[in-house]
Amino acid sequence: MGGTIISYVFIKGTALVAEHFDGLLWPGRFLGQSTGIVVFAAMTFIFLNEGVNTKTMLSLVLAAILICIQIFWK
Repeated sequence: MGGTIISYVFIKGTALVAEHFDGLLWPGRFLGQSTGIVVFAAMTFIFLNEGVNTKTMLSLVLAAILICIQIFWK
């Protein structure tokens, strides 16, 4: 039951993102990937006490740049 609800929400979310980006699906893919990197880094820092090293910080900066490009570039 829960999987059906989650699938429905995912499909509707994908449709909304595609609608916002004039029918394109790639911007939503990039936003999802970048958001996943940011959330994973934050959760490993909070829950596993893993520090942020140079490689992780560079990945976060690149993810932020990718998010900004997808949101603000028209």
